[in-house]
Amino acid sequence: MIDLGLFADQRVWMTSLANTFVSVTSLSIWLVWPLYLGRIWDYSKLDIGLALTAGPVAAATMTLVGGRVADRFGHRWPIQIGSLFMVFSVGWCWLVLDAEGRYVTSFLPGILSFGFGWGLSSPAMNSFALSAVPELAWGAMNAAFNMLRNVAGAVGVAAAVAFTGAADRPDIVAAFDRAYGFFFAFTAAAALIVVFAYPKDT
Repeated sequence: MIDLGLFADQRVWMTSLANTFVSVTSLSIWLVWPLYLGRIWDYSKLDIGLALTAGPVAAATMTLVGGRVADRFGHRWPIQIGSLFMVFSVGWCWLVLDAEGRYVTSFLPGILSFGFGWGLSSPAMNSFALSAVPELAWGAMNAAFNMLRNVAGAVGVAAAVAFTGAADRPDIVAAFDRAYGFFFAFTAAAALIVVFAYPKDT
């Protein structure tokens, strides 16, 4: 169903690999955050929804900015900078979040930086991969790109559930720390690829 010949170009396979790694986090951390807010900080469902709003708003804003940056300076800059923002975000959550609910000073920087990073990098990754294949193959390339993203997201969700476990576990804070550490490893791996080994725009 997928033409593996599309992955012969370095831009395609390297972008796909980075996309897969970062998608382990980007599609599943949105499960971890509401669980964290509800189980540890005792937020209501309404409070959780309001607390998470900053992330999508940041992502939507930076998607527009990222597209303009990519058009003017190439795809690498928004992808690299966005990836570093996401590494910072997950590392921040891993090291800073604790049982005390300080939204503005501890949670908000993490979710904002993740939204900024995803908005900058994800659309640019997709368009960079598409730029490396013929126009007639755009549909197949986009399908493969999103298939990898969804498979990685499923792995991330399974890991999130495995790490966090039951809501009444006695080591609940440590369990979330392990989840953030797991996601940090994958996000950092994606950043290493796009910062140190990424091909140039052609």
